[in-house]
Amino acid sequence: MFDLRIHRDKSLIICTLLTFLLLIASCKQSNHEEIRAVWFSAPSNECTRETVEYIDSLFLQYQQIHITHLFWFNNLKDPGFRESSFRLLDTLIVKAHRRGMKLHPVFSPGAENPVSRKPQIKKEWFIINIKGDTLPCLNFSNNEVKKYVLADLSEYLKHDIDGINLDFVRFPVNMSYSYDDRTLSDFEKDAGVSFKGSNYDCGNISWCEWVKWNADQVTRLVGEINKTMKGHNKELLLSADVFPDYEMAQVEIGQDWDKWAADKIVDILCPMLYTNNSDLFKKYVEKAVRTVDHHVILLPGIATTSVHNISTCDEVVRQAKFCRSSGADGMVFFRLSLKEMKYIERIKEMDSGL
Repeated sequence: MFDLRIHRDKSLIICTLLTFLLLIASCKQSNHEEIRAVWFSAPSNECTRETVEYIDSLFLQYQQIHITHLFWFNNLKDPGFRESSFRLLDTLIVKAHRRGMKLHPVFSPGAENPVSRKPQIKKEWFIINIKGDTLPCLNFSNNEVKKYVLADLSEYLKHDIDGINLDFVRFPVNMSYSYDDRTLSDFEKDAGVSFKGSNYDCGNISWCEWVKWNADQVTRLVGEINKTMKGHNKELLLSADVFPDYEMAQVEIGQDWDKWAADKIVDILCPMLYTNNSDLFKKYVEKAVRTVDHHVILLPGIATTSVHNISTCDEVVRQAKFCRSSGADGMVFFRLSLKEMKYIERIKEMDSGL
């Protein structure tokens, strides 16, 4: 009888402790720290005094609006990038860390990349579109291309970066997959489907498989990038900039980012929701929150000005507030330069009013 009472008392204590711990965890989850990021660029890829002074001023402004992650755009088409810009990268890293911010270079394997600027790239690695034209973009369905991309990425891993921000990790728009003989042969071998000469539309089941297969090639590349980074340093974060709607992105550009979230092959997803229509922004943020479902960090992209929009300060703040209330983990701004101080000042006002 005495033993049974002691057992009951112990059980009550354990249940009470568990309840208390769950309450603490719930409070922490509901009051999670908001993550703010920004895509930015320096005035040049040279580590000059003028560039460094600009970065000092810019990073101070970012610190004041609580930016925690910096996604640095570099000059992708500059043939002298490797020699000059890694010195600037090291400077950016030091200055970011001094202000408590993390530095992530933007890595864009699918951007236009003329072969004449990088002689190590083979001509047969480029996309041959359905019309037979050569596009100056790498064909991710080619295994040699994947190896080249990983080797290119490894150069960044030699520096004290905090992560990699993937941009242009996709095929060009308008379903610009590569219809060269080698790629079609690889598809037929993998999928067991004869495809060459078939109708290229969604009424053709073979074409549907072709679209999915190309999306799988991009997913495989993202997974290999993740594996390479984590093998180098498990603390590195992999973020990816993605098109607004995953269902359309899978078909249009081979970007199956709902699968990337489910399989956790990225740490952060940044849907580029560039619009000056806040109702439309709200709709796509809500869908992204449901899609990601807390598998990875979600930072919707807010643009002050892009090829798709020119937003007012009030619209930017409205979208930022909705990211906060929607269940997203934060937001990423495109792109707050010193020429856009009116947006930065408005964000400061938003924070002071909370």
